[in-house]
Amino acid sequence: MENFNFYKELFEKELSRKVEIENSVNIPIGILTLLISSVFFLNKNIYGKTDFLIKIGMVLIVISITLSFVFLTKSFNNFFKGFKYKNLPDTIELRNYQLKLNEYNSQVKKDEKESFKNYLIDNYIQMTDNNLKINRKRLYDLFISKTFIIISIILTMILGIIIISKNNIL
Repeated sequence: MENFNFYKELFEKELSRKVEIENSVNIPIGILTLLISSVFFLNKNIYGKTDFLIKIGMVLIVISITLSFVFLTKSFNNFFKGFKYKNLPDTIELRNYQLKLNEYNSQVKKDEKESFKNYLIDNYIQMTDNNLKINRKRLYDLFISKTFIIISIILTMILGIIIISKNNIL
């Protein structure tokens, strides 16, 4: 029974990570909203100005925000595809399999009998492996998104300081 509990706990851990990943996109979304507002504010203050460095800075910020948004969307919902997390079969299917297995085991020799527990363990292993791969990819995409957010913040701060100092906005 120890093996069964081990694999069951691994599976449940991956399901918990799924929920944690889904909840972890809230802060990046808030930061991206602030960054987009900042870009509009900065753009309003440079409108009509022809400073090449400032325009390049704005383009870099917009690219960085866009890439962050792309990876965040990929992490959150895999664009419009969603994720194919695996779970146990429906309860009625499990019960039917168990009954068929009991019938099978009653008709075979002792060394040919199959275990329902082993069937569940095999399922947990397959489901956990699948879900683990999905969660790793989602976490990686979230990491890339956060990296681009940090780059956007730094660029926005630098550009903001340049624009404020050039235009005496404050």
